Amino acid sequence: MMTHDELLEAILLEVRRLCLIAYWLPDSRLAPVKGFPDLVIAGPYGHLFAELKTPGQKLTPPQTTWRNMLVAGRADYHLWQPRDWDSGAIKGTLWAIAEQQLPYEDPE
Repeated sequence: MMTHDELLEAILLEVRRLCLIAYWLPDSRLAPVKGFPDLVIAGPYGHLFAELKTPGQKLTPPQTTWRNMLVAGRADYHLWQPRDWDSGAIKGTLWAIAEQQLPYEDPE
């Protein structure tokens, strides 16, 4: 099972591979604002906010407030866990904002 830091590193590696940009704080306890999502990721076809949790972890009250406000404002907000990485859901979401096209294959 991936740890929070392993999940973060896997996501950041994919972000770099897709030529997206990301903002995160290495230690969220030092953030001037409590509850802000772990990641903000931007690409040419969109941007998103993501909170990372491992199984059994829950959103704190400030994180819940941020989630609710972002969702109410129609922001693309995600609560990601290691299972989302394993299923390919995170990669699919990142590809959508990068709009990477698969190389054309001639069917002949």
